[in-house]
Amino acid sequence: MILVLSGDQSGIQAARQTSRGVRGNLVHEVMSDYKTALGSESGYLRLMRFHPRRDLVEVSTYSPHHDLFAVSTRLVPEPDQHTFELSVPLSEPKPRKVRTKFELAASNASDS
Repeated sequence: MILVLSGDQSGIQAARQTSRGVRGNLVHEVMSDYKTALGSESGYLRLMRFHPRRDLVEVSTYSPHHDLFAVSTRLVPEPDQHTFELSVPLSEPKPRKVRTKFELAASNASDS
């Protein structure tokens, strides 16, 4: 697991943190709830653009209703909570050679 997305937390609007998973991996936790950021019709959406070759996710917050990118809100004035990048392992892992039981047996026989 590399990313957890959540929402519907009235009074917070935006938050993020990075935790360690049970296997030592980084897990990015991103929360957004912009329904009242500009009044009753803010229309803000979290946009995420994934760049697998760069192991990067670009995150921005945009309202097509108002044609605005969020830079700050009353409850969350910090711009880095609305637009940021996440470093995540998206590129394909190198394939591992899996040896069959026949290859293992042949290898063990030649070692003796």
